[in-house]
Amino acid sequence: MREKGFAGSDRCKIGNAAQHSPRNMQVGLLVHYLKNKRETGARHLALGELDLRIDDDHMYHGAALIQIAEDTHFTAINTLHFKGTSCKVAYKINDKIAVYLKYASRPLKNTNEYPFSFTTQQIRELKGIAKVNENLFLALVCVEEREICGIPYSRLLDLIARRREAKGSSESQYTLLVTVEPGKSLRLYVNEPKRRGCILGKPLIVSRNAFPKILFR
Repeated sequence: MREKGFAGSDRCKIGNAAQHSPRNMQVGLLVHYLKNKRETGARHLALGELDLRIDDDHMYHGAALIQIAEDTHFTAINTLHFKGTSCKVAYKINDKIAVYLKYASRPLKNTNEYPFSFTTQQIRELKGIAKVNENLFLALVCVEEREICGIPYSRLLDLIARRREAKGSSESQYTLLVTVEPGKSLRLYVNEPKRRGCILGKPLIVSRNAFPKILFR
């Protein structure tokens, strides 16, 4: 019988001590193993054949994947491919769900905002993923605050369009900002062009409990 998720049911805790969490390390290793197995095309791949170093992205992506795997609607996870190669930060969940992961270790000192930058290449990659997947979501991991801001891909497009309209031209990179205030929902927004600390339009309010439920609605 195939297990639906990973052991345990508590909401996953991520943070500065994540490197010392056996659970997160196990999931990070599993993510690393599955990607290597799929990229090499091997039907059987021994752990001894891998470079077993677990990078930060394995660790913090693993923290998000634990929450997905523990949802009752979860059935399967697979590497997501784009233009013939596996995407290192995206996964296919069940049959029609794609999730793209990013993490920020700590907030900016002066503004207390978690920055999530998207380059032109990454935006192009997301556009390609969206074309072949019915539902695409972003999971923005705020490591120090141990929170995950989960949004539909369409919200990213809305914020990029807002910024492009304000600037009057496209940019090579767009930065989404997330704030995590005690006792409040997460806030997601972009700043006005060339004006640090000035929010462009109204911020998006994202419930702390939106992820991973938003994937399965």
